[in-house]
Amino acid sequence: MDISVKNVNDPADNLPDLKYSLRTPQPFLKAIFENIPEGIILVEADSLKIACSNIAFRKMFDYNEIDTLNLSLQNLHKTDNGLALLNQYNQNLNDNTYLAVDIGFKRMDNSIFYADVTTSTLVVKNKLYWLFVLKKTTHNYPDDHNNIINELKTEMYVISKSEEKFRQIALYDELTKLPNRRLLYDRLEQAMLASKRSHHYGALLFIDLDKFKLVNDHYGHSAGDHVLKEASIRIMSCLREIDTVARFGGDEFVVLLSELDTDRAASFKQVKTVADKICNVVSDTYPLSPKEKTHFNCTSSIGVVLFMGLDHSIDEVLKVSDKAMYKAKQAGGDQVCLFETLLN
Repeated sequence: MDISVKNVNDPADNLPDLKYSLRTPQPFLKAIFENIPEGIILVEADSLKIACSNIAFRKMFDYNEIDTLNLSLQNLHKTDNGLALLNQYNQNLNDNTYLAVDIGFKRMDNSIFYADVTTSTLVVKNKLYWLFVLKKTTHNYPDDHNNIINELKTEMYVISKSEEKFRQIALYDELTKLPNRRLLYDRLEQAMLASKRSHHYGALLFIDLDKFKLVNDHYGHSAGDHVLKEASIRIMSCLREIDTVARFGGDEFVVLLSELDTDRAASFKQVKTVADKICNVVSDTYPLSPKEKTHFNCTSSIGVVLFMGLDHSIDEVLKVSDKAMYKAKQAGGDQVCLFETLLN
């Protein structure tokens, strides 16, 4: 808060009795005191009893003048802990600082409002008084504070969900929810870098569903979508958690295997085991309509390439695996091909 008053701590033995002088001041001074827009009270420091108040203060709390004189500071603070609040003020004033804080007060009907509070001390005839100046705020702290926090949480949640949605659209296939080509490129690059450090082979398996066009022609695109989603689930079931399967486009999938063996032959043996599993699960029957008892059978052609480090670019690795896949398809499908060599 930017509210402050000078700390008055000078002897005032020449002043008349405080209560008397403020209750029966000269008319001009009384008019000024009563009509100041901020609420003002003087509190006896020893008893915390209110010695006097102005109109603005009494309106804030819905008390009349006589009732106010029967109140203490504890009656006004919403937590009934006015003494602790006074000690806090006193500590700051003793450090020659001026404190203005936004705190809660309690009206006569126990409703709560909040005000900016500025304090100082007065000494009259060797008796210490506290001067409180209250300026009512327009918000309902901490209710507004909580509302702001809740609004921020809601906005952060919406932003987070939006970012998640955009990321899903940008990096994942809408139909199968698999990584798309863009995310595959990123993961392949990371796998190649890891391979360079560890000297372990990695592998790329380019998979094409044989005769997939028939399911769209005979049963419609919704049946084709069903086969694609089911095929993606079956392929994932053959992989480790560190592996990736992506939908490359149409009826094509790409599997990325990382951290294989340091030996080429042993690595290919690992890849061949995975590729055979994929061929087997993909070739199982796809139920299309349980009600009509229709189903579809398809196989897969798989091209395999092993890579080590960054000797070849991502595009080169993908191109070689794609060529190997077409070799498998030309050989009748349901095949695994490593580079130019067909493997049954």
